[in-house]
Amino acid sequence: MTTPSEELIGLASQLREIEQRISEVSGGTVDAIVDREGRPHLLRGAQQDLHGRVELQRRFSEQQAAILDALPAHIALLDAEGNIVAVNKAWRQFGETNSPDTRFCGEGSNYLDVCDRSSGAAAEASEAAAGIRAVLNAQRERFSLEYPCHSPDQNRWFNLISAPLRAGQPGGAVVMHIDITERKLAEMSLRRAASLFGASNDGVLITDPDGIIRDVNPAFTLISGYSSHELVGQPAAIHPRLNTPGLSEAIDASLAAQGHWSGELRARRKSGEVYEQKVSVSVITDENQHPLNYIIIISDITRIKAHAAELDRVAHYDALTGLPNRRLLTDRLEQAIRHARRYEEVLAVCYLDLDHFKPINDHWGHSTGDQVLVDVARRLEGALRESDTVCRLGGDEFVLLLPGIDPDGELDRALDRIMEVLHEPFDINGGKTSRVSASIGMALYPEDGEDADALLRYADQAMYSAKAGGRDRYLRFDRSAAQRLKEHSSQLQSIVTGLERQEFIFHFQPKVDLRDGKLIGVEALVRWQHPEHGLLSPARFLDFVIGSEIEIRFGEYVLDAALAQLSAWQQQGLTLQVSINVSGNELRQPGLADRIVERLGQYPELKPGQLEIEVLETAAIQNNSQVLLTLNQCREAGLQVSLDDFGTGYSSLTVFRQLPVDTLKIDQSFVRDMLEDAEDCSIVESVIHMARAFNRSVVAEGVETMGHARALMRMGCHQVQGYGIARPMPADQIPGWIADWQREKSWETLGTTN
Repeated sequence: MTTPSEELIGLASQLREIEQRISEVSGGTVDAIVDREGRPHLLRGAQQDLHGRVELQRRFSEQQAAILDALPAHIALLDAEGNIVAVNKAWRQFGETNSPDTRFCGEGSNYLDVCDRSSGAAAEASEAAAGIRAVLNAQRERFSLEYPCHSPDQNRWFNLISAPLRAGQPGGAVVMHIDITERKLAEMSLRRAASLFGASNDGVLITDPDGIIRDVNPAFTLISGYSSHELVGQPAAIHPRLNTPGLSEAIDASLAAQGHWSGELRARRKSGEVYEQKVSVSVITDENQHPLNYIIIISDITRIKAHAAELDRVAHYDALTGLPNRRLLTDRLEQAIRHARRYEEVLAVCYLDLDHFKPINDHWGHSTGDQVLVDVARRLEGALRESDTVCRLGGDEFVLLLPGIDPDGELDRALDRIMEVLHEPFDINGGKTSRVSASIGMALYPEDGEDADALLRYADQAMYSAKAGGRDRYLRFDRSAAQRLKEHSSQLQSIVTGLERQEFIFHFQPKVDLRDGKLIGVEALVRWQHPEHGLLSPARFLDFVIGSEIEIRFGEYVLDAALAQLSAWQQQGLTLQVSINVSGNELRQPGLADRIVERLGQYPELKPGQLEIEVLETAAIQNNSQVLLTLNQCREAGLQVSLDDFGTGYSSLTVFRQLPVDTLKIDQSFVRDMLEDAEDCSIVESVIHMARAFNRSVVAEGVETMGHARALMRMGCHQVQGYGIARPMPADQIPGWIADWQREKSWETLGTTN
C-alpha cells in the first residue's frame, strides 16, 4: 500500500511524463502547465505548427484534469512563483461549500500569499509557505505538514504534502491536502483509552482469541496480586475461578450470542485469599465477526458483598439473640405452609411470651434482662428439633414453627420440653438466680387456618388466653366460640346501620416538620358517634370491619369524607394534605386507584398530591401482584403512598426496596418506649437510616413528649406525629390549632437543647 507522499510523487512523475511527450512532439520543451482552456502559462520552446501544438496542449490539459479529478485528495498545481494554475474537483468542492479556510482558494491565486494571510493558525500557515517555497526552489524534495482546519460541520485535520513537478529543478509544484480527521480522532481515542486503561480502578485484562493475556492494567495487578510479567503471555486461567460446573460453557454461549457476559464470581488472589468479584467479558470482532480480542473487566466487590451480608443479617436476624426476626418469620412461615400443603402435613405455630419478665428488667437492669433473653433463645433452640424454627419478635415475645408434627402427643411433648427448660433457673449477677415461665398459644395448619396472618393471629389470641388463665401454660386456639361469632355478626350489622346514618366522623391528627414547625399534613382517624354508647375509638369496631364483606364499603365512606373535608378547608383558604388508611383487602381489589381518581375528579380544586393513602406494612409485603399494581397506579396518578406501622410487618430489605411508597411511618410502639428501651431506640434509628438509604421520607408516630421529638431530631427524623404535638381533633379545630402552634413555636428549642 502506497503512502500519500508516494502517491503525490507518482502524480508529479505522471505529469512530467505527459509534459515530456508534448515537448517531443512539438519540437521544443514545455516548461509550464496549461490551464483548463488550453491557454499556456510560461510556454517556451520551438514554435512549430501552432495550431497542432495548441490542440496537443488542450488534450494534455484534459488528460491532466482527468487525472487530478479522479483523485479523492484536494490537489492544486503551482507554477514557479506559487500561482495556482489548476485544482482538482475535490479541492474546488471543499473550498466552495465546506471550508472557511482561505487556503482552499481558487485558480489564479498565489498560494504563498494566501498562506501568509491564512485564517488558519499563523504559525502553521507560515510554516506551509516556507516549505512550499523550498520545494519550488528545489531546496527540498518534499514537504509535509499536519494542521487543523475549522469547517462548519466539525473540526477537521489535513496533511499538506508538496513535491516538485521537476525533480531537482526549480519550477512548479504539486500541493495535496489529505483529510486525516478519522486517523486523528482514532489516535485521540486510543490515547484516551490508554489513559483510562491505566487510570481505571477496575482491573482490565486483554486477551487474544485463544485466551492468552496480552495486556493488564495496574489495577488488576493490585486486585489479583500477580505482576504484569506473571500474567502477560499466560492463559487467562492464571486468574483462576473457583470451580463452578457449566460456568465456562455459559460464558461462551453468552459471548457467542450477545458479544458480552457479566456476572459475579469468586476468585483467588495470588496469596490464596478468596475474594468476590464482578466480571464483565466483551468480545471485539473483525468485519467478518471473528474474535480479535476479549476484554475482561473485574471489580473487587468483597467489601460490598460483606456489607450487603451484614445488612441482610441486621434486617433478618435479631441483633441480641441472633434468632430470625419478625421480618424473616414471614418468609419462614410462608415456606413452612407451602411445605405442609404439598406433603399434607400439620404445622404448629406457637406464640410464646415470657411471664413476669418486666420485673427482671426493672430490678436487675436491661443488660441483665438482655442476658436472660439470650439464654432463653439458646434453651429454645436446644429443646426443639433441627427442622423447627425459633424467631424473636421483640421484647420477650418469640414464635416457634414446628413443621410436620403430630398434634396427638408429639406436640404436647415438645411444648412440655420447652416449659421444662424455661423453668430451670437463670444465673444472673454473679451467681444469683432467677426463674421465668412462659405462656404459649398455638394454632395448627390447616385445621385452624391456612394463611400466615391468620395462624399468627390465632396463636397470639391463644397466648393471651393462656395468660388470662393463670400463665405458665400453653393453650390451643379455640375455634368453637359460637357466641363470639354471633356477637361479631351483630356488631357488623350495627356498623352497616351506622354507615347509613353517617354516624362515623373523623378526628384529624397533625403531622409537623420539627425543623421549621411547618404542618405537613393531617391523618384522618375515624370515630363512631354511637347513638347509645357515645364516641367510640377505632379499637371498638375496626377489627369487625377488617376482612368482612363491608370492608370495601367502609373504605369508600372514609375516602369520600376525607375529600369533602379537604375541599371545605380549601374553600377556607387552608391547603392541607390528608392521609387515610387503606386496608390490605382494599388494595387487592382491582380498580381501587381508578375509583380514587374518579372521586378526586369531583373536586377539581384539589390536587392528587393532597391525598395520601397509608397502608399497613403487613398488607404491602404479601407479595400480591394486585397490591403492587394498585400502589403503582396510585403513585402514577399523583397520590402519595405511606407505609404505616413500619417495623411490625416483618418485611425484608429486598421486598421493601421494591415497594412503591414515598414515606415510612415508624410504628408508635417503638417510638413510645425509645427513651427507656435501648432496643426500641436502636430499631427507630435503624429505620431512619434505612429510609434515608432508600431515599424515602420518614415520619415517627407516637411522639408523646418533646423529649421524644428532641431524640428524633438528633437521629435525623424531622417529621413527627403524636400526642406530644397534638391529639386528634375535629376538623373545625384544625385552623385554631395551627395558629396556636405557630405562635408558641415550641419546636425552636429542639435543635439547640442537649
